[in-house]
Amino acid sequence: MTEITRPAVELAPPQPRGRFGRLRVGRKYSATAPTAGKRSTRRKVVIALVSVVVVIAVGAGVAILVTRNDSPPTLVDSFERHDRLSGLGHSQGGPRWTEVLGTWGISDSKALVTRPDVQTNVVVGNMPSSVGTVQVKLGSVVDGAGLVFRYQSPGAYWELIASRTYLTWQVNKVTDGKPTFVANTGSYSPVTNSVTIAVRNRGGLIEVSIDGHLRRTVFDQYLSTATGAGMVVTRGRARDARFSSFSFVGS
Repeated sequence: MTEITRPAVELAPPQPRGRFGRLRVGRKYSATAPTAGKRSTRRKVVIALVSVVVVIAVGAGVAILVTRNDSPPTLVDSFERHDRLSGLGHSQGGPRWTEVLGTWGISDSKALVTRPDVQTNVVVGNMPSSVGTVQVKLGSVVDGAGLVFRYQSPGAYWELIASRTYLTWQVNKVTDGKPTFVANTGSYSPVTNSVTIAVRNRGGLIEVSIDGHLRRTVFDQYLSTATGAGMVVTRGRARDARFSSFSFVGS
């Protein structure tokens, strides 16, 4: 009987299985390819988000710088500090006051003259610019009380003072210590307690406002670049005047 010998059969190694079944033989597959793709996508997303954050931060910084550069210089003093018989002191964000004539103090959060000069009483501060608006609110108005602007020296400045008898505010310029009448705000201007008076200075132009209403415009180059401003009381009842606040806003 003849013996039949079968040729040896080489068994192929088992084919790897994919997610959806058996993979085709002869093709290369990488188990790490999907992971690498996800990482690449995530990296792009992170880079994009970082770019957006950087752009926003830079834009915000530029906006802050622009705002700071564009904001006008401002000084404000509401006199809300301890009572004192001599000197107005200094508040953060307010002017540094210098007594020119008379003695000034603070009582009940208001500036006032504590020891009057024989003729006039003046206290001033140096403003950051000659161009801008000086404003004073008076808690109690007496004849001769008001504000000083374009101040250069004790004998050279401008003043806006109350004339209660004629219901008006008078604009004077002081030369060599002598006041000269220039204009007034017209009859029936508010000359009552708690009134707010303001002077806007732009070069030679002077604009006078009472309680927010423009009442007089004057053009005069005298001391137009002087930066001093403050408060004044020129007549006998100086002790009765009260100043509730002072402010300067550049323009």
